Parts: sequence; structure tokens; C-alpha cells
Amino acid sequence: MLEYGQPLHAFDYDILVRRAQQAGDATPTIIVRRAADGEKFVTLDDVERTLDHDMLMITDTLGSIAIAGVMGGQESEVSHATRHILLESATFEGINNRRTGQKLKLFSAASFRFARGVPATLNDIAARRAAELMRRYAGGRIVPGIVDAYPTPQRAVTIYATASDAQRILGMPVALEAMAAALRRLDFTVRTVAEPAADAPALATFGLHREAGEALLECIAPWHRLDVSMPADVIEEVARMVGYEEVPITLMADTLPTQHRNEVIETEEKIRDLLIGAGLQDTINYALTSPEHHARLGLNYAPLGGMKDAPFVELANPIAIERRVMRRSLLVSMMESLQYNLRYTERLAMFELGRAYLPEAATGARPVEDRRLSLVLVGPRQPQSFHRTDATEMDFLDLKGVIETLLARLGFKSESVEYRSAPDTGAFGPRCAEVVIEGEVAGLIGEIHPQVRAAFDLPAVRVNAAELRIDRLLRPHWRHEPMTPISAYPPVVEDLAFIVDESITVRMVENAIKAAGGALLTEIELFDLYRGEPLPMGSKSLAFRLTYQSQEAVLRDADVARLRERIIRRVERDVSGKLRG
Repeated sequence: MLEYGQPLHAFDYDILVRRAQQAGDATPTIIVRRAADGEKFVTLDDVERTLDHDMLMITDTLGSIAIAGVMGGQESEVSHATRHILLESATFEGINNRRTGQKLKLFSAASFRFARGVPATLNDIAARRAAELMRRYAGGRIVPGIVDAYPTPQRAVTIYATASDAQRILGMPVALEAMAAALRRLDFTVRTVAEPAADAPALATFGLHREAGEALLECIAPWHRLDVSMPADVIEEVARMVGYEEVPITLMADTLPTQHRNEVIETEEKIRDLLIGAGLQDTINYALTSPEHHARLGLNYAPLGGMKDAPFVELANPIAIERRVMRRSLLVSMMESLQYNLRYTERLAMFELGRAYLPEAATGARPVEDRRLSLVLVGPRQPQSFHRTDATEMDFLDLKGVIETLLARLGFKSESVEYRSAPDTGAFGPRCAEVVIEGEVAGLIGEIHPQVRAAFDLPAVRVNAAELRIDRLLRPHWRHEPMTPISAYPPVVEDLAFIVDESITVRMVENAIKAAGGALLTEIELFDLYRGEPLPMGSKSLAFRLTYQSQEAVLRDADVARLRERIIRRVERDVSGKLRG
């Protein structure tokens, strides 16, 4: 098998003789048949396997002795007591052989080769070679004769080629004589003909370009070249023998098609670049998971439009029991990745751009492949180094900062993004928020609930995660924001702190300040949040750094004072805020 590529199987001949005598025969008879549904068979690895009608078996008159092209049986295997060998060399149909191995979860070197094609002509050659090796190196004696059951001899494959077809595919002229010389070096039988044979199959001229009255090159592939079946295969062999370095560089002799932008792919690539620049690692996780892993996220976890009671998209023939359904959320894959990787490191900052698979309501419809982005931050705020680092754990605010940076770089203004309290999903704890972009929910961010973290066997650390829908992050390429004019006059910067009720959000105060500041207010930044004495219970202090700047003149003290008073009155009117201090 290793020398010629032909799998062989050796049976203990004396055992086969005894089996034949039990069946009332003098000599063994090798039979090829299909298995019976539910038939049991013990293979060489001492495992009893259940067969079905689609599987091919090697048998004698007493019963099965091997699964054809996959593995032999335990009863007739060769042992130290073996003195006589019956050597079997066969060719089996590749698709049937591969399906048999997949159904039985049984993969061998023989089935690997049969699934990719073994020429039938090789049987006799390989069997004689193996017998000669046993005679030469193992002191064997070859019994004269060979039994050959060859119901379907290997058909010679005939293909036609033309010089104009080579010119069309390779982009360079190749004479018919040069093509014939190159193919003869590869054991092809070639001759020039005027027309294809009357009984030539359709594949022999499939896609062939031929000028009017042009001569044909009739090529008969060698028996060992199962990969050659059509004219394009022949041209590929010609190019290989002529030399790829001889293929010239040419321009397209055609009109270029209209170019269309793919906004989704462009957005994903931009997101990938931005998050890698922010220090996160790009990951590719399994899209296959299990319902049990989904259940660990909580029974109510069905974010971003998913239905918690909808059926999973299941695989008919999964590779493993824990990979039998398509994921509904990228967060499941992230938790599986954390479960594996946190055994080797204490800090992970990673993201994934992938798809969640949601079943449609209509029976039999294809699942909705929802493109999403997931992020996870776990461990110290800064990686370990020789320098002094911040060893505190990353928290919700670190994750929110990454999301804010991402959205800002994608072109979303801060006033178009809102973070509001999220419904109970089961997966996240109390520190959780919905990300709302231009009035539509784009995703969830928050800290994973400790019970969910324990269900995935994660250590007792904060797990900060987010999941966003890509279609909410799209910004068409034609939506460009005009550049803010640069003022030639100096800015005026001052700090204002307001005492507001605990229920008042920062966004509400910012909106009031912006409404009062107008065009002269160029920047607003929250730099302090304070609760405690001497503030009353149920209130907080929000301190903002405000920047005033005019495009027309230098702002005077009186101008700034009027603007300040207008802002104070507007904050007091809209949110009942009082100037602190």
C-alpha cells in the first residue's frame, strides 16, 4: 500500500479453510456482497459494529470476514501462528467506501485511499509485488495462479484538446506538436484526428474551444491518472510540462464588470482593524455547539431577536455529540473558548466576527445567518511586564470604553448612541446594558452572571462580554460627516458641576447643556461622578469640562458669563440640576 498506493488485506488461509469445511466446501470462496440491515461484525480493533444494507462486505460461504475497503475481521486476522496467507487486492467505489467509514466512525489508511480513488488496473500489479516481497524477504513460497474477478475492466479515458483551447486558457500560443510532446512525457497516448470518435463521451469535449476546421489532439490518459477526465485537465498537464514560467503576463481582453461595494464585508474588516488596534485578539470559534451549553447561559438568554423556545438547527450526522447543533449566539462560543484558554493564562481580551444561526418560522426554511460581533475582557487591566502595571481587573467600564471607541471610529456620533438598562437575560448580572444606536437595539454589554460563570467552570474572575449585530453597525460609504471648521480664535475652558437626582442620566444633562450652549459650545466632557457627603441621599454630582470657542471673534468674559448662565438655567429647568459650589 505504501509503495504502490493499493490497499491489500491478508487473511489467515488456514482459518478460511476450516470455515469452508464447516460450510461443506473443500476450499475457501471469496464473495463480495452487501451487508444485511442490523448485521453484527467484529473488526480487527475488537469492536462489534452494526452494519446496514449500504455497506459492502467481503465474505466466504460461512459468513463475513471483512468490511470491504475499511477493515478486516477479528476471526480471520493474521497472527504469530499464521503459516499460509490469502492476499486480497481489490478496488471499491470511493463514495460508498467513505460513507461506510463515516457511518461506522471507522477510518483506516485503506479507506482513506479508496475514498480518493484507486485504479482497478493496479490490483494485479500490487498483489504480485506483495507476493514477491514475501518470497524474497520472509522465506515465503508463492502458490502458482491467481484468482481474478474483474467484472468491470477499467475504461480508458479519451479526451480531446485543441491549440486554440490552450491559447484561450493559458493566454499563450502552444503548438499542437508541442502539446503532444509534453503529454507523451506523461505516458499519454496521443494522435491527431479530424473529428471526435462517434462514441466519445460528453466529458471528452466538455468546454472545448475549437476553431472551424481545426485539428484535434486525441489523448488517452494513462491508467493511473484518475484525475484527468476533461479538456481543461489536459491543458493543465501541458502547462505543467511546458513550465508555468513560460506563461506570460497579459491584460484582460474584455470589459471589466461593474464594481459593487460590499458594505458588510468592509464594515467587518474595519471593525477587525479597530479592535486589533485596541489590543484585542481576533479569534475564530466553532459554529457548532450543543443545547446544553446554551442552557448554561440561562433559560431566558435569547438576545438580539432570537427566540428562546425556537428549535435548534441540528446536524443530521454530527462529528461529535458536543457539536450537534448550530449556535444561536456567539456568546456561547466565547464562553467555551474561555473555558479552555483560562487554564493557561489569567488575561484574555478577544473578539469574534461570525454568524449566529436562527431558525425561521416556516418549516423547512433555511436558517437565518445573523452576522454578529462578540467581545470578551477577562483579567488584569494591563498585561504583565517589567514595568509597573495596573493589576486591577477589567470591568464593565473597560468594556464600555472599547465599545464607545469602536462606535466613534465607525462614524457614529455620541448623541446617536445610548446605553440603557437591559431586560433580564439570565446570562448577564445586574451590570448590563443595551446598546441602542440611532433608536435601534444593536446588542448587549455587561458582566457575565456568577452562576453562568460557574456553569462553564470558569475561575472566580469578572467576565465582561458583549454581543452586537453587524447590520446595526453599518454606515454606507456615502454617509460622510462634514469637517468641523477650525477656529482661528482661542478657546475658553471651564468646569461646571451639577447636583442632580440619582435617576437623571449623564446623557440627559449633556443634552440640556448642548441645547443651551449652541454653536459656541464645541466640546463637553464628563470628568467626575461623585456620591456621598455632603450631598443629600439619592443625589449625585456630575462635573463637566466645557469648551467654548467662536468662529468669528475672541470670546470676552461677558460673553462667557452669559453663556454660563444660560446653561445653568437650562439644566435647572430640564433636569432640576443645581450648580454645585
